[in-house]
Amino acid sequence: MKENPVGGNRYWIDDVGSASAAAINDLLTELERGMLSVQKKKPSENHPHTSKQSMRLLIISALVNHHRPTHFGCEITESIPGVREFSKEHHFSSASLSSFLKKEFGGFKEYQALCLRETRKLSVQLQVLDGTLPTKEFFDHLQELKQKIEGAED
Repeated sequence: MKENPVGGNRYWIDDVGSASAAAINDLLTELERGMLSVQKKKPSENHPHTSKQSMRLLIISALVNHHRPTHFGCEITESIPGVREFSKEHHFSSASLSSFLKKEFGGFKEYQALCLRETRKLSVQLQVLDGTLPTKEFFDHLQELKQKIEGAED
């Protein structure tokens, strides 16, 4: 809960969610007495309230849905049509998508090259970003199961 920098006993309503029950009761008492005014934050029209992490997750989800990666490559190997079109279609900024592609793939052209020439690598990279690629522990577990099965056959 943040105090309004303009002054007075104004608190932003969006910040009340992090307050304790006692603090909320105190605020309600002040509100009832007319000692407090509460106003809702007006979201910026140009920049929706989305954290960098949630923006990243939106972009990863959109790319995974576009390519549909499997263990053998991607079902759809065509790159996204363009940064502006793709970001507009999925409701995030083209600047966010551009910086994501630059950080994760080296840029849009490098991403396009990966789509054309190395779909298996693209698939692995998307699965790593999405957290769906099996881990080393998974493969170790498979190896243990294989050894148990081979030992039971003897």
